[in-house]
Amino acid sequence: GIDSQTAAPLIRAMGEVFDFRKAQVGDTFTAKVNDEGLVTAFTYQQSPIDVYEVATAPDGHYDARKKKVPTRVDVAHIGCAIKSSLYESLQRCGEGSQLAAQVIDIFAWDVDFYQDAREGDNLKIIVEKISVDGRFLQYGNIIAAEYSGKFGRSRIFQYADPEGREGYYSADGQSAEKEFLKSPLKYTRVSAAASGEVGIRRGIKKAAPVVYTAAAKT
Repeated sequence: GIDSQTAAPLIRAMGEVFDFRKAQVGDTFTAKVNDEGLVTAFTYQQSPIDVYEVATAPDGHYDARKKKVPTRVDVAHIGCAIKSSLYESLQRCGEGSQLAAQVIDIFAWDVDFYQDAREGDNLKIIVEKISVDGRFLQYGNIIAAEYSGKFGRSRIFQYADPEGREGYYSADGQSAEKEFLKSPLKYTRVSAAASGEVGIRRGIKKAAPVVYTAAAKT
């Protein structure tokens, strides 16, 4: 093991790049210890892209850094017909709850998924998918999305201004963030989407297939 005297400078070095108050159950670490009991290398990992490393500098002190993990970003074009809840419909189309939460978030000023959604409505999304070593990690930004149904159609596009500030806008250039939410329970809906509780009126329509087009970068 590593005694407290040895661990103290290591923890101080790690504190420059990582807040241990954000440590979570399931985080892992590895340490290399020499014959004198000193740690010569230390790695702390929270996720495939959240990796922190500590190494011994020539003068003997510890240097800590966040490791740069190469990622691939593909742009996915997703089409999905609503059948039950938004979450279940996206899951049936091969997607996850995180995407449902993001969809509810950007449409919060236009679509109330409790009241407006109907069976047979259609959702189209252009979204980034981030992967590490060929494995899907998480969704990135939604680039554009369209929700159409009996209530009408809402289109939203991501846009960055010349200063690099990003936001979502309608097809006519108006900010998607209006004065009032369509439903005031915005974040409640996000949580409900993740648990599959955002429901619609019943009916059946076969989900559209998921179609991908990819453009990679690292």
